[in-house]
Formats: sequence, structure tokens, C-alpha cells
Amino acid sequence: MGYILAFIAIFFALMKGFCGKKISDYTARPEDAAYYNFIRMLLCILIGAALVVAEGTGFKVSVNVLIISALSGIALAVMVISWLMAARKSVYMLVDVYCTLSVAIPLTLSAIFYKEKVDLYDAIGLVLLVLSTYLIAGYSASTKKQKLKLHEYGILFLVFLSIGFTNFLQKVFIKNSQGESVTVFNFYTYVFAAAVLFVFLLVTNKNKTGEKAKRPIKAYILVCFMAIALFLNSLFATLAAGKLTSAELYPLTQGSTLALAPVMAALFFGEKPKPRLIVGIVLCFSGLIIMNVLK
Repeated sequence: MGYILAFIAIFFALMKGFCGKKISDYTARPEDAAYYNFIRMLLCILIGAALVVAEGTGFKVSVNVLIISALSGIALAVMVISWLMAARKSVYMLVDVYCTLSVAIPLTLSAIFYKEKVDLYDAIGLVLLVLSTYLIAGYSASTKKQKLKLHEYGILFLVFLSIGFTNFLQKVFIKNSQGESVTVFNFYTYVFAAAVLFVFLLVTNKNKTGEKAKRPIKAYILVCFMAIALFLNSLFATLAAGKLTSAELYPLTQGSTLALAPVMAALFFGEKPKPRLIVGIVLCFSGLIIMNVLK
């Protein structure tokens, strides 16, 4: 059952990535990314509230879960802004590699706090993921015909950190839940994420003058689809976290997304695969096999 939940989460992750790449065309500034994601979080809050009411579990949660939700919301807010900015600055595949590499965070923290075993196979798999990152970074530079700047790597590093901590906090919720449903946890995560994005917008837009950014109807339609994909991806990933260990779940979800991303990138974004990219994907996929099949 855990693997079925994980593959459903992967499907919605791909849908979210496709819409996110499309929306990145309208995010020239961090404020633009925050604005679209604030709208997305409001939609997720509405979806989450409707499901909580339908479940009949109520909105009451323990203090521990509320704190975990707040941390998850902060990490999610950082993630959605940095991901959109990275998708605009970088080749789609490079962004996805940093997402995949972020599995090191929940693996390490779960081993420290919850004694989840990380063995030699996991270590070898992570090394292969690092090598994959290096190769695809070179592919990114050749595709854009210029090297990424230091601040662009900084954005990618934020993607790495924020996704890693967002994933780990799903595991933290599973371990500390006192009867609260996953739907309630996700609802409060989106509430806190929306609050962080709202504050960010207030601060960045304060005393600003000039021409307003163009926000076409197409972007709002994409935001609606992204909201649905985000909610369902988080829901099924958190459910899967209760069935699988971190070493089983996060390399599988992030790595499978990476393995499927070249097809989407080639079909929809014109990013033609090159030998360096193919070798990077093979290394990534090999690492996943070692971590999930051979051990």
C-alpha cells in the first residue's frame, strides 16, 4: 500500500512541476512567485477545509502538531518561491536534480531522531545522486549557453533545503500525531504557508512604485491546477510516510520524478536530452535501484 500511495504522489508531483514551469514564465521577481503561490495556498486551504469538514474530525490539534504544521508551512513557503525562481533561472532538469538530492535531509534526520537505518546501500545511492547532480549541472550550463551565477546556485540550494525539511516534517507529523488526520496537518501547513507568503508580499511591496506586473488569466488557471496537484501530492506523500521508511519513500518519489522529468522536459519545454544528461539520469536511477531494490 505504501508504494501505491508513493506512486500516486509522484503523478501529482509531475503535474505540479509541469504547471510550475509554465507559471515561471510570469515570475520575473520573487514577489511574483510569492503572489501566485499565495493564491495557490488559499485554494489549498479551501480544499483542505472542505475535506476536514467531510471527514468530521474537526480542526482541533495538539500543540505539538500545530508547531510541526507551522514549521512545515514555513518550509513550504520558502520552497514554492525558490522553486519557481529556480525553474525560471535554470533548466528544468537541474531544478529536479536538486529536488532529488534533497532526500539526504530526511534520510539523515530520520536516522538521527527516529533511528531509521541508513546502510551502505543508501550511502552508495546518495553518492550516485551527487554525481548525477554534477553531470546535469553541466548539461544545464550547456543548454543555457552560460554558467549559472552564484546567486542562482543559492536559489537552487534553497530548493534543496526547503524540500528536504518539508519532506522530513511529514515524517515528524506521523511520529508525533495524537490522532490528528493527515488532512488536518496539511490544512494547517497551508494556513501557515499562506501567512508567511502574505507577510513576504507586504514587506517586499511596501513603498514600491512602478508598473504592475502582468498577470494573465492563463496564469491563474495554472495556479488552480497547481493547487490541486500540491494538495494531493502532499496528502499522498504524507500517507506514504506512515507506511515506508525515509530511505524507501523519499529517494523513490524524488528520483522517479527525476527519471520521468526528461520526457516531460523534452515534450513540453524543448529541452533536448544530451549524452551528459542521459548519463546523469542513469546514475540517478542506478542509485535508486541500489537504495530500494538491491539492499
